[in-house]
Amino acid sequence: MNGSEGHDRILIFDFPFAIRAQSFHRDCVIPLSVSGCIGFIALFGQAVLNGVVMVSYFSQLQDEGLTPYESVLQGATTRLRTVLTTLLAILGLLPMALSHGIGSETQRPLAIVIIGGLVSATLLTLMVLPTLYLVFEQKTKRLATSVFRHGLPDRALTEGSLRNAFIANSIR
Repeated sequence: MNGSEGHDRILIFDFPFAIRAQSFHRDCVIPLSVSGCIGFIALFGQAVLNGVVMVSYFSQLQDEGLTPYESVLQGATTRLRTVLTTLLAILGLLPMALSHGIGSETQRPLAIVIIGGLVSATLLTLMVLPTLYLVFEQKTKRLATSVFRHGLPDRALTEGSLRNAFIANSIR
C-alpha cells in the first residue's frame, strides 16, 4: 500500500474487529459448524478489505499534502458510503439467519457469523481504525523528530525505516 509497511501493519487490527462475531455467534447458542467457519473466512476477507479501503485512502490524501488529521477526517467521510455498503449484506442474510425450515441448520450459522461480524467490524473500522491511524502517524512523527534532534549516523533514515523502528520500539 503505497510502499508503506507501517500502514499495512495497522490492518492487522481488522482481525480482532471481525473476531467479535465469535462472541455474537456464541450468544445465539448455535454450535460452530463448517458453514460457520466458512462465514468467518468470508468475514475476515471483508473486514480486511474495508480496512484497506480506509487506510489506503488516508495515505493517498496524505501524499497529496493533507495533514494526518485532515486526511483521516476527509477520508473517513468520503469512504463512509463504500464501507457502509457491506451492511447491505446484512439485509440479504437476514432471511437465512431467521429461517427455521429445512436446511436452516447449515444456513443459520453462516448468516449469524457474517451478520454479527459485519456489524462489529464495520463499526470498529469506522471508529477505531481512523484513531489508530492518527496515533500511529503521531508516534512515527515523534520518533522521527527525536531521531533527527539527537543526530543521525551517517546514513539517512527513510520513512519506512522510521516506521519499522517505531513498531520495533512499541512491541518491546
